[in-house]
Amino acid sequence: MITIKLLGGAKKAAGKSCITFNKPLASISEILTFLRENAVEPKILNPNNILIAINGADSALLSGNDTLVKTGDIVTIVTVVHGGLIIDATNFDFLQSCVKECVIQLLL
Repeated sequence: MITIKLLGGAKKAAGKSCITFNKPLASISEILTFLRENAVEPKILNPNNILIAINGADSALLSGNDTLVKTGDIVTIVTVVHGGLIIDATNFDFLQSCVKECVIQLLL
């Protein structure tokens, strides 16, 4: 069996934080289909707005939705939070300073 941990909006969509997928082998696509078919709010599980890790490794760095997982693996799914910001002359300097500070922190 495969353990699926759900965080953030994915947890809300499924109505629980952990699900056991009772197959010995499955692709990420199969798991996502299963989750959407059984979700309380399936629209939240939009493939374009979720991040998926297999045993801590980003599935996008593996084989994406074709990645195979097996019994004992832990699949973690979290929704991406999007926000909007209108950039204009009144907030450009502030935004620029925030980006600069983030880059400095990443380099430390």
